[in-house]
Amino acid sequence: MISWTSSEEQLLKELLPRMSHEEISAEINKRAHSNIFGFHPRSAGAVRRKSLRWIEGVTHFETTYTSDPVDEQWALLRELREKYMENAERRSTGILPPESITRKILTISDIHLPFSRVDLIEQILDEHSDADGVVLNGDIVDGYAFSTFEKHTHVAAIDEYNMAFDLVNQIRQRFPWVAMTAGNHDLRRVSRYLDDKQIPKNIQQVLRPDMLARIANGERLSRSGNLVEKLDFDNVYYEQTQPWFIRIGKTIFAHPWAKISSASGFTAKRCLEYFKQQLADDEFDSIVVGHSHTIYRGVIAGKLLIEQGCLADFMAYSHSADLKYLTNSQMGYAVVYQDSNGNTCFNRSNVQYLGQSFPCKKRILA
Repeated sequence: MISWTSSEEQLLKELLPRMSHEEISAEINKRAHSNIFGFHPRSAGAVRRKSLRWIEGVTHFETTYTSDPVDEQWALLRELREKYMENAERRSTGILPPESITRKILTISDIHLPFSRVDLIEQILDEHSDADGVVLNGDIVDGYAFSTFEKHTHVAAIDEYNMAFDLVNQIRQRFPWVAMTAGNHDLRRVSRYLDDKQIPKNIQQVLRPDMLARIANGERLSRSGNLVEKLDFDNVYYEQTQPWFIRIGKTIFAHPWAKISSASGFTAKRCLEYFKQQLADDEFDSIVVGHSHTIYRGVIAGKLLIEQGCLADFMAYSHSADLKYLTNSQMGYAVVYQDSNGNTCFNRSNVQYLGQSFPCKKRILA
């Protein structure tokens, strides 16, 4: 005869005041036939004999068992935990009470003017009009004229500049501040173009203007590139020293220029390794990354990592025969929440996915 287990006894205690022996037997057997650990087939007679042994000499069965079975199970779990628990260290990085949040930062990246999704940008700015600041996290312009890819159209560099200027001007009037980082399309394309033309370095310093620096300086240009007026962009921030990233509070907004991978979070993880070597552990707690045109969110080594996607359609040169671009662009943006000390709230800070962008299909010949 198989002895009654603690699980069977617990169920018997719970059901006996309100079920017959036959009904209790059916409940136990149902669990046994489902291979639930701790249950074996029991006949109605076995249930009756077990019950009689319990209530012998007791006037009211109910007076024997007064505690809630659920409470007893939790108590058992706590008891077993104390038995095996060691002094583990618990860290609560990124878990901030809602009332401590004092700053909301909206960040968009990889706009690639003039190939940007202006409709989505407009919606995002309207939806998050309560943000305390906006970060344009690289590749604000495409630098199409400086591209080495095969081109199917012509885009004037001055048009890209004026579009970027107007966008920054609009945002800085609607929000307390705007910060910019430089993407590979904003800066690297120009320098690589000049290198390809074999222009000496001492001449390049004159020919290579930092487009974003001029925008941050409030310089409105004419179609011929002449200075029309200089506006007061005192709430627009752009650092020409290492312009590819900026730190706001304990969040690093970065647009690396490295080669990317289709692996989820690859670019953000590479940034984490880089900044772990450059900064002390308590100097940052999160990294928001542009460049990859993919969506990712994860916590690694106590740091929140986000890849924020893009807000541009596929460019004409992306769909080429060399099969270099195998993935479609994932559109999105991110919102970061911080407390007054710049600590990031991991639970509220997130990336928003807005769909994918595919290359144009070729026409079918009839």
